[in-house]
Amino acid sequence: MDGEDVIRELEADGWKTVRVAGGHRHFRRDTGPGVVTIPEPKDATEAAARPSHARHYVGLIHKDPDSDFGISFPDFPGCVSAGASLDETLAMGREALQGHVELMTELGEAVPEPTSLESVLADSANRGGVPVFVPLAPASPKTLRVNITLSEDTLRAIDAHAERHGFTRSGFLAAAARRAIEGD
Repeated sequence: MDGEDVIRELEADGWKTVRVAGGHRHFRRDTGPGVVTIPEPKDATEAAARPSHARHYVGLIHKDPDSDFGISFPDFPGCVSAGASLDETLAMGREALQGHVELMTELGEAVPEPTSLESVLADSANRGGVPVFVPLAPASPKTLRVNITLSEDTLRAIDAHAERHGFTRSGFLAAAARRAIEGD
């Protein structure tokens, strides 16, 4: 099963893309709480390094003989990623975890405290994975509502582009602004 198959399965089960950030796609269902985060079905991108003053969650690295490395998070069912190497898997795991928690926060869902390594390893379901600590950067500053003026044509184009790429209008504008600022 490839990434496109996973997306089709999720969508058939009622999950909708609510954000595409970095190398990950984030899903949400209208029927109940929860977020699912998976890697985008294309070449993995290098995740940005996160600040060192972060909380750390246990990630479990898995490897089947004929597959890439995978990483999952016992504290966040549905948050997974993968990479061709251990370094890439850790980077993708950091990015997936950060995006997953940011979306949970935006949706008003509770973010659990990190489970201890001992507790994770005590669960027999986790014994097949190699544990690693993955940092989660502190939450970004409070989100503010702003009022901007755009032409109707520009706004329609923004909305169409955002919808095609799994963004909200605000998410698209924020991502475009970050890219422009980082490009300076």
